[in-house]
Amino acid sequence: MEETKTIDSWHDLEQYGIISLTGEACGTGQRLLCDLTPAGVELIESFLTTTIKIGNNWNRREGQVASIMMPRCLLNDLLIYALLREGYEAVISVTGNGRYRSHGIHGMSMAAWEKRRECWNEAYQGKVRLYCGSGTARGGLLNRHEMSGRVG
Repeated sequence: MEETKTIDSWHDLEQYGIISLTGEACGTGQRLLCDLTPAGVELIESFLTTTIKIGNNWNRREGQVASIMMPRCLLNDLLIYALLREGYEAVISVTGNGRYRSHGIHGMSMAAWEKRRECWNEAYQGKVRLYCGSGTARGGLLNRHEMSGRVG
């Protein structure tokens, strides 16, 4: 795992098995047609905590096994989830309109975030959001309900 990783586009999801193809396939302009490798199917099912029925794949050249019409609004959430699953302790989402006009999702250790927090909050005028796992034994992606003991 890299010390710090920055991702911010649909193309960055290719490393996780989600290959964006086109937005033209959606009649409302809300979704992108994406091919999925087995890893992409597993990522989406894990993110949604369900098994999903996915259509046949459009391409086969990179091991794609399925296709899905992916809502554009899921981009940041999938990027954040992918970095948390990859093991980054802190995942930071920034929207630049201050000194820095960039945006992105940044995965790093909690120590690296502590070093950057003050500077980034000032630079991005407070448009910084921190995501981190709960620290549970299951990797921090599902919590245990205290009353029932049920996970997820």
